[in-house]
Amino acid sequence: MIVVITLTLNPAFDIYYETVRLVPGGETRAKKTGRFIGGKGINTSRALKSLGVKNSAAVLLGRDNADEFIKEAEGEGLCLIPVLTGGAVRENITVRENDGRETRISTDFFADEGSVAEVLRKTKAALSGGDILVFSGSLPKGIEKEKITDFLSGLSGVKIALDSKSMAEEDIKKIRPWLIKPNEEEALAFGDTYKTAAAKLKSLGCENVIISLGENGVFYSGADEFFIKAPKICALSTVGAGDSLTAGFIASHILKRSERECVRFAVAAGSAACEKAGTAPPDMSEVTRLLSENTF
Repeated sequence: MIVVITLTLNPAFDIYYETVRLVPGGETRAKKTGRFIGGKGINTSRALKSLGVKNSAAVLLGRDNADEFIKEAEGEGLCLIPVLTGGAVRENITVRENDGRETRISTDFFADEGSVAEVLRKTKAALSGGDILVFSGSLPKGIEKEKITDFLSGLSGVKIALDSKSMAEEDIKKIRPWLIKPNEEEALAFGDTYKTAAAKLKSLGCENVIISLGENGVFYSGADEFFIKAPKICALSTVGAGDSLTAGFIASHILKRSERECVRFAVAAGSAACEKAGTAPPDMSEVTRLLSENTF
């Protein structure tokens, strides 16, 4: 049985507001619409669970509000591997305007070396050859990136799914991820087009490259290359959609589906997540409906 673990070193409380129009430099009246535990790895764990994939979420939490985070995770049925450090879990505040535009404000999170070493040790102990580790999100302040790349590159036989803005070209080359999922902006830092960007990432050792293009779908490069268009939906929130896309690919891969089937399922999962408010995961029933009613 394949073990799937997500590793989140920079988790967050995601807080959502709605307003008619955000007024920079002025007063904005807004309605609070939700508060969720988050961080890209947590979002991926939540989506994996919703898609029927058992997984564990290794997470580094600030002691000041760790109890609240753990309580929320347990309430959602998430299986945490928590390690505590100083300070508080950061907050991501998203303000959504009536026209759909979203503005995000984030606080910082600091981690000490001992706590980082502990969460990496616990993560490694839970993995063996053939398992999948999802490493996603930015690194908190206080962490030396080299230690993380050394850890990820040293996991023999483990499939690494990477989705982190913190990792540069030399880091990706060292890690050689099984899956990498940059968004459009991140991908075009590696080439002038999706094809050249994907080719560059493949040359760095990435086996599967999924470039997420928002409402336009994805460009995929693996053994084959192709675009998959996204189905037409009414989006309520795009936060966490990419994490659900990653979860969808992994869920389909575990079932030994073809590349195209894995990517179609991933796009359906990401699209279904957009139909939910906040960082709520996609419903499996909605993913199935999108797959059956669309030829994307």
